[in-house]
Amino acid sequence: MDGSTPTPKITVDISVLNPAKRNFIIVKSTKYDDAILIDIDPVLSRVKGKYDAETKAVNFQVGEEGLSRYEFQYRTTYGLWKDYSDDVTLGIYEPQGVTLYFRQMPGPAEKVTNPKDSGIKYGSEGKSYLKYNARYTFGGNELKVKVTRLKAAPKVNKTDLDKQAYVLKAGLEYRFGASGNRDWIQVSEPTEVYLSNEIDEIDRYYPGQFEVRCQQVEATERAAYIAPSKVMVYDYPGLRTITVKDASKIENGIVEFLPFNADTEVQELKIKKTVDRTGKVTGVEFENVSSYAYQIVVSTAGEVSEASIPFDTKLKPKNLRAGGKLKLSNAAKVCPEGSYIYVRYASVKATGDWASDYVSLGRLAYTK
Repeated sequence: MDGSTPTPKITVDISVLNPAKRNFIIVKSTKYDDAILIDIDPVLSRVKGKYDAETKAVNFQVGEEGLSRYEFQYRTTYGLWKDYSDDVTLGIYEPQGVTLYFRQMPGPAEKVTNPKDSGIKYGSEGKSYLKYNARYTFGGNELKVKVTRLKAAPKVNKTDLDKQAYVLKAGLEYRFGASGNRDWIQVSEPTEVYLSNEIDEIDRYYPGQFEVRCQQVEATERAAYIAPSKVMVYDYPGLRTITVKDASKIENGIVEFLPFNADTEVQELKIKKTVDRTGKVTGVEFENVSSYAYQIVVSTAGEVSEASIPFDTKLKPKNLRAGGKLKLSNAAKVCPEGSYIYVRYASVKATGDWASDYVSLGRLAYTK
């Protein structure tokens, strides 16, 4: 230690000063001839602030003059004051909405490393000059600014499980999860959004998410900007798949392929011809020995694309419940030899399972 005496510190209560006016504090030491001037600027009055939902920021102004955000601090109702810097994004408060408090930042408005002459004389003889130390400001009056709560998330009124589609009304926008397109796609009119069009074929067989929200509304001369709404997220199961195998060794088999359970290798669908007493073919019978319902389509007009079947109004699927049988009679018209057979798992409304993709079971080939 050098034995020097530490400089004493003095705390002065300045709460009695009127922050709306300019204040001066003069500090005089018995050790030095020159006094020090501390200049305290008046706080800004009639400051207005409004949240801009488009920029996610608050715009401040006094009269017609705009103010920099760097002049302000903010806090929540029970939070601490924080500087309103560039890295602050108020959009995080939009989902629930909140009232924030802002004030003009207290502290030095101008830092002076070396005190300089202020040009102000003091004393009865006016011979000494005040040393200009720094300018300061009080913390300003608190200003309440409301961050508008986002609109509620919309609901998808209808999901077409058979067409693997979400049905959306106009004014919405959507996107799929990580397995799909992550850009928001706007809907300007009632629209059906098909999994087959929006997600890669492989990814459709895995669970995913479908997100939908109301579109933003651009500002006009008469109306302010409205931010997009909250997001509604729908989880969807991956599409179930049907495995088909060569059925040439199956007794009474009349098609080229038959569905099997891929995990257990157990046949799920049995097909056989039906005949009358004379042995004439009258039709075909499907027996579902699985725990899933099927839909069956018979095309008598030739081979068709499996993907087009759900949208072809001429092809009427027949429903075959789990553990049930389905008979198609009048073979000459309904299921003549050479007809193409297509099957898929039916949709399940109770669980939200989509109908699977159709698969071809080949052609009917009745044996004599």
